[in-house]
Amino acid sequence: MSDESKDQDDRVDPRTLPHPVIHQGIPASAMRPATPSGRRGAYPGSGGWPRTDSSGGPRRIIRTHRPGSTTGAIRRAAAVAIVDQETLFRTMVVDALSSEPDLKVVASLDSVVRAREALSNRRLDLLILDVEQRDGSGAVLAAELQRLNPWLRVLLMTRHDVTSLIESTRRHLRRPWSYLSKLSNIGRQGLVETVRRVALDAGPSSAPAATRKDPFAELTPQQMAVLRLIADGYTNQQVAEHLGLSRRTVENHLLAIYRSLDIAEEEVNPRVAAVLLLLSQTLKL
Repeated sequence: MSDESKDQDDRVDPRTLPHPVIHQGIPASAMRPATPSGRRGAYPGSGGWPRTDSSGGPRRIIRTHRPGSTTGAIRRAAAVAIVDQETLFRTMVVDALSSEPDLKVVASLDSVVRAREALSNRRLDLLILDVEQRDGSGAVLAAELQRLNPWLRVLLMTRHDVTSLIESTRRHLRRPWSYLSKLSNIGRQGLVETVRRVALDAGPSSAPAATRKDPFAELTPQQMAVLRLIADGYTNQQVAEHLGLSRRTVENHLLAIYRSLDIAEEEVNPRVAAVLLLLSQTLKL
């Protein structure tokens, strides 16, 4: 084999590579459907909320004025949770929101594990978090909590470029995520207004882009196996070793998956989009 042919065989299509930050591994447990909690009032409109918050104190409510209406409406303060490994940043966000009557920080946590334990059964309106956490993926945590609470809104605050992830949620999730860069110069009031706009947006969920009833129907069993392993956080090489395939075969399977799922490669990172589509179907987001 000539050196030129060998170089061509070793080329890797960048569309098949893992995202350097977002794709930190989606555990198999995230693929299991939600288990009914059996509690009334688990979500708005399903029987009513408890009249006290988790601390036992009275529920905070505010009176708002709807545009075009002559009467005020009683509305509870939006419950906000923050998950970020940077203590200083997390403290600054809590301080900025603490004086706002329509926003109530109910949890401030520094890890995915602690957040999963503390927030899985808690009423939340908004989750603020970074995609990069020391003990796991913030994107995975957001997907898990949104599975348990379809009304939950997500605001990613990070220094990383998550454009492809945000675009993917707009394409595939009924409740798309929002994004604010930690490097932006919006100031304290700008932060508060951004959080308020995301948390108190009462508009209906956005419908995902129209897809076939079963978008995975045309995938072969081996292609589905590759996609599930990718969603579990496997690298291309690990997938190849697990399935007894060559790395090039895995990459070819990924390209075929993108084509079959009609993923717009020029708009988003196709690897992230494919995983999000799998999550949206499996977790019913």
